[in-house]
Amino acid sequence: MDTQHVVFPSNLPLIEFATLRTRDLLTSKLATLDLNVYTTDLFDLPAGGVGLAFGGAFSRESYTVDPDDQNRIEFNETPVHAGRKSWGIYAETLIPIFSPKWNIPGFYSLEFSAGVRYDEWLNNDTNAAVPKVGVRWQPFDESLTLRSTWGEGFLEPSMVQLFGPKRFLLAPIGGTTCAPVAVFGPCGSPTNEVQQVTNPEETVEQLPNPALHPEHDRTWTGGIVYTPKWIPAKWGTLTLTMDLWDVERSGVAMYVSPAVAIAGYNAGIFPGVVGSAHIPTDRPSVLFDPAGNYGGVGTPYINGGRMRANGVDLGLQHQIETGFGTFSLLTRWSYLNEFVVNFPGERPRQAAGSSSSEWFIGSFFGDVTNPQAWLKWKGDTTFDWTWHNWDLNWTVHFLDGYWEQLYAVQFDGFWKRHWVHPTWFNDAQLSYTLIFTPPVEAAPVPGYSKGGKEVVGKEKEAPPVPYAMPCWKTILNNTTMTVGVTNIFGEDPPKSFSFELGNSIGYPGSLYDNLGRFVYVRMIKKF
Repeated sequence: MDTQHVVFPSNLPLIEFATLRTRDLLTSKLATLDLNVYTTDLFDLPAGGVGLAFGGAFSRESYTVDPDDQNRIEFNETPVHAGRKSWGIYAETLIPIFSPKWNIPGFYSLEFSAGVRYDEWLNNDTNAAVPKVGVRWQPFDESLTLRSTWGEGFLEPSMVQLFGPKRFLLAPIGGTTCAPVAVFGPCGSPTNEVQQVTNPEETVEQLPNPALHPEHDRTWTGGIVYTPKWIPAKWGTLTLTMDLWDVERSGVAMYVSPAVAIAGYNAGIFPGVVGSAHIPTDRPSVLFDPAGNYGGVGTPYINGGRMRANGVDLGLQHQIETGFGTFSLLTRWSYLNEFVVNFPGERPRQAAGSSSSEWFIGSFFGDVTNPQAWLKWKGDTTFDWTWHNWDLNWTVHFLDGYWEQLYAVQFDGFWKRHWVHPTWFNDAQLSYTLIFTPPVEAAPVPGYSKGGKEVVGKEKEAPPVPYAMPCWKTILNNTTMTVGVTNIFGEDPPKSFSFELGNSIGYPGSLYDNLGRFVYVRMIKKF
């Protein structure tokens, strides 16, 4: 008898009795009030009008998390009822210094922009004031533009970071430890043996912290846009762009990695929590069950992280019109020169060109099963051809390779890493748009049409003849039919192992999928 698929009627009451249908209620509300006033011509300068904008905003957020009683009892889920109020004001201005009408060599056009914003959060008495300035300069004509901005910013912690609920994540960890000596005796004794805790997916109990303040950052960008005029029109138009950028973040709301929590606990800096004892929300802790077995770490968000990143974005766009249609090329590439991560309690580490599953990062940027990476290079290049109502494009995607650490000396006694190779993927798409356009006018209109004449006296034009398209044309008018293919050559994602071989899917899940070649058909109708 097939005991796996045949239903026994006598079992149904027992199954129904053992079935639990839980329901968690989550409610979120947001109310905002905004006021914006602007003008493009506050007053005139010799180079043009001065623009000004100012305004303010008030917002009120609230959310509740009401877990099912069974989840609250079994999984220790706690209800959350939280909210916050904030208000802010801002002002921006645009000041022209030189204008094209002056025709001054080296200063064809020059303008400055400036702005400031102030926000205050009433839930924890925190505030932030940030400025921003910019310049745009065209020395000769519109073909060459130089631009730059510098500014400061802020990021208020999310409601989850401030008030919860607490979350359970997985993160790599390594090393050894013992249960609290005050409860189980000296470390290494028969009642408190040394425990090996190296694990690619250790439990991390992530805790909220209502005392978090806003994160601050400084950003600089500088770029150039060049559209050469010396290229003959028959060869089309070319535009080149290059933008340098640098971002520094401080006070980032992070939590320490499990490896740092274990090291701090072994050094007597962080406490150990046994059983159902209260887990501190102001510092990391190491968790043990009532028998003294290691069970994970608890770590709250703290404003202790720093990051610094810089790189360059490159772009090229070329378009040429021929008797066989319009051909276009658009390519955009990005290079990450530096990405330095400084987690609380750790030294700064260079992460550009490496994986997010390193042991010192923990689960802040994703776990080892679904890692991402800070790629040095990535880019897209699209070739497009349009002719009448046809549109054909081919896109090439490039993702650079990166290093991932598999074993660490301090945990495994040796060091090994793996190179995740770069990839090229190709997509293509062909579309055709049905356009049936009736005549705009049924009869010439005097003063607007070329053939229109003014009506004098009792002369009258013949009444216009109504024009209506056939039903099938009316239905299909402005309809675009598309057929496309992603990953044309069926390329597989690169192989990835992650720290302590903890990647269970075998590829970088945050960068790739395993769908392979995918063919689709689409129809869009515009009314």
